[in-house]
Amino acid sequence: MRNKRIILSVLCLCICLSSVAGVIDTTKYVAYQRYDCANDSAYGHLIIPGSRKYIDIFQDKLAILASTGKEHINILHIGGSHVQAGSYPHKLRTDFTSICPAATGDRGLVFPFKAMKTNAPANYSFTHTGEWAISRCISKELDAVLGIAGAAVITKTPDCSLTLDLKDDGKWTFRDIRLLGYSQGANTVTPYIICDSDTIQADKSDSKTGFLFHMPKEVNGCTVGFSGLDSLSSFVVRGMLPMSNRKGITYTESGVNGAATFSWLKCEAFQEEMSLLPPDLVIFGIGINDAAVKKFNTEKFKNNYRKIISNLRRINPNVAFIFITNNDCRFLHTKTCNPNSVLAQQAFMELAKENDGCVFDVFQLMGGLKSSDAWRAQELMEPDQVHFTRAGYELLGDILYNAIIEDNINRQK
Repeated sequence: MRNKRIILSVLCLCICLSSVAGVIDTTKYVAYQRYDCANDSAYGHLIIPGSRKYIDIFQDKLAILASTGKEHINILHIGGSHVQAGSYPHKLRTDFTSICPAATGDRGLVFPFKAMKTNAPANYSFTHTGEWAISRCISKELDAVLGIAGAAVITKTPDCSLTLDLKDDGKWTFRDIRLLGYSQGANTVTPYIICDSDTIQADKSDSKTGFLFHMPKEVNGCTVGFSGLDSLSSFVVRGMLPMSNRKGITYTESGVNGAATFSWLKCEAFQEEMSLLPPDLVIFGIGINDAAVKKFNTEKFKNNYRKIISNLRRINPNVAFIFITNNDCRFLHTKTCNPNSVLAQQAFMELAKENDGCVFDVFQLMGGLKSSDAWRAQELMEPDQVHFTRAGYELLGDILYNAIIEDNINRQK
């Protein structure tokens, strides 16, 4: 009798969870401006060439969040300049907040790109003092051990600082912040936080990677300083994770201009740092730089992806993958059409089938080869016809978000 009661209880729980997980509806779509050059009616959907095993696990969690606001989901969006620019991932981040506006999640990784003297996302800002050297995963030789960000800034300047402002009208405030990085050299360099009039030391009881600081209240910014810097000692900053442990979706973007698959394989601390935010979904946008060559080796490309996928599966065996195909583009130097986009598209389809992932086919969404001409004519691409304008990135973000919602709705039919 006791065993029957246990079985009945388990069945009731499963039925309850199933009913909770089946609630996403068309009200969760976002509206966006339509363009003649975008074949979103035909290709603005997720393609699933293999099993639904992993995407259904993610979609169940998404539906529970929509229904109850009591789920936490981690999404990683990784790539090159399309991601570093910030507009593409941030549009997805803000779209996902509409799933459950009361549960915004945390902001995700932020990085001081301006200290590298390169372009930075517009939705948060860093200011800095002192001199900073740089290390990026696109370099042949690295001056630091890299992690999630794929880059690092390094300083030896006494009294230098980094000041973060999350902006966004207080939507992504934080109560804790983790500084990813490490001291190197003859003396130990110790980071500290200045928040209003408070000077905050790192939590010495925290054994996880980096340095954890507890704020005295919810804030949307702070300043990091360093003690112990001199000509023989330096500190490596690999980014920051503002946290409040809110329910919702934490959307982490990792983008480095020029990064290819082999670039990310150089990041030795990637797995360690990503374990702080074990991903439920990874959106892959790596490939445009791999294919920017005369002879594109698809087998090498797929093997590099397999290594990245293996590393991510070690963090979460049930992580779901969405592969974004390369957009139609031109070679930067010759301005001629890049036919490797077709080969990359096929490689992504094969990777998705092999790893039970999904494909978001931007190549066909644009219209195939030479379609970047039309996207440039409608001011959705930059003159180089490799990168998109902000309007173009936000359009792609809205279409991808709606494709994920559409998949959630359709699987319930």
